[in-house]
Amino acid sequence: MRHVCCLLIAVLLLSSGCLSEAGDTCRLDSDCDGSLVCGLDSVCTQPTCAVNGTCPQDADAAVPDVEEGCTAPASKRRADEILVLVEGGLKSLAALANPVIEDGIASGDTVVELWVYGDLPPLCDDTCVWTTAEAQLEEDCTPIYGMDFPLPIPLFGGFTALVTDVTYDTKTGKLTGVLNEDDILQQVPEGSLRDTADGLIETDVDTDSDGTPDMVSVVLTIKLAADASATE
Repeated sequence: MRHVCCLLIAVLLLSSGCLSEAGDTCRLDSDCDGSLVCGLDSVCTQPTCAVNGTCPQDADAAVPDVEEGCTAPASKRRADEILVLVEGGLKSLAALANPVIEDGIASGDTVVELWVYGDLPPLCDDTCVWTTAEAQLEEDCTPIYGMDFPLPIPLFGGFTALVTDVTYDTKTGKLTGVLNEDDILQQVPEGSLRDTADGLIETDVDTDSDGTPDMVSVVLTIKLAADASATE
């Protein structure tokens, strides 16, 4: 038994000295040396809170003094994949929307990016801002969408649905939030198209606790590409 314990200690000591450095491939955070984490691209990297946790946090942190110019985000991550899951209030829309969203991303017609403003640890004061190719910042540097997620709906003529109360976990790629069904239906032409859209969207969340569902729950997975700001 003593020999087994010694062998285990030796293995642990050996493995602790062989952790991956920045830029090395990894599977878990524990594969990486020191304060590094295993990023979304399976490479050991210096973390921000947005890479090693859940975002967003404080949107006001991304609004600098316009006289000093708009602050550039620490990183820009383009969505390579946006998948509507078969759960929540959009589950009936998933089978129709997902192939068209995929085609739009592949062709470049659909562009959604996650911009991360913030500091490296130990401050960890990060802000996650979602943006599209058409709408980024107002003239006063205020993010147009802020922490809300602009979900492209390439059906019924095509439009953008604004998902609010967003939580996005960059480790799993899962995004949850809610949207207003009326806001969607108003963007769909009246008649059979609007009736079809109404039948595919379910108002299933009671946000004001009055016993009546008033918002649509949204559950997505989003795969982010590498930092695009590094090449700009």
